[in-house]
Amino acid sequence: MTLRGRDFVSMDDLSPEEVRFVLDTAVDLKRRAKAGDRPALLTGRVLAMIFEKPSLRTRVTFEVGMWELGGHAVYLAPQEAWNAGSGGSWRGPSRTGPCRRWLNTPGFL
Repeated sequence: MTLRGRDFVSMDDLSPEEVRFVLDTAVDLKRRAKAGDRPALLTGRVLAMIFEKPSLRTRVTFEVGMWELGGHAVYLAPQEAWNAGSGGSWRGPSRTGPCRRWLNTPGFL
């Protein structure tokens, strides 16, 4: 099963089988990490994080997770990411302004 190219915003986005797949994969990755095997599944990938409200715990969790899997995370504060040209849409930063070249680069999640 693959979820490549899919968005996960709410539980409604996945079927029960897909949820089980995600949880089984997480358990397997945790087991492997405890054994000293940290697969670099996200090498060359960058996660751009934009939070509507500040969330230190969530931001740090994603940063650590990306690092543990070989990737990088970049936090963009809303006031930095959104600009007047984006129309205030959450998709705005990826389509307009200075963030466009970063977020449309292959390798960004």
